[in-house]
Amino acid sequence: MKYAIFDGNGLPTAFYSPEVHGDDIPTEAIQITDEQWHEFIDNNGLRKWVAGEVAEYAPPPPTPPPVTSVSARQFKLQLLSAGLLDQVDAWIATQSKAVQIAYEYSGTFVRTEPMMAAGFAAMGFTEEQIDAFFETAARL
Repeated sequence: MKYAIFDGNGLPTAFYSPEVHGDDIPTEAIQITDEQWHEFIDNNGLRKWVAGEVAEYAPPPPTPPPVTSVSARQFKLQLLSAGLLDQVDAWIATQSKAVQIAYEYSGTFVRTEPMMAAGFAAMGFTEEQIDAFFETAARL
């Protein structure tokens, strides 16, 4: 006989055996059979505890990290694709020389840069729209 502790989703977080742990098995541990224990061990991360039984579990696919930067080529091609290139070029022309130089000569456009925030704010973009813009640009 073995014992296990499960999280709120039924995924095992700890296993205990009287042969190893003696009387130091937590009171919240649930008794499971050796066969159930083997099912968890042999299928690490692919089984969970449901209504007193071992059930198959398919973990959700990993969430990719957000895109935080794209190349200048990707950025400007996405502006073109979205029909925003002329509008952004016109806005850039009204900005400081430093912003104009950064826009023209940057090899990478970083989502969190103040110039990016100002430009997207000027175009009325929401945070979700900015994320989508960078996600799409990253695929170009």
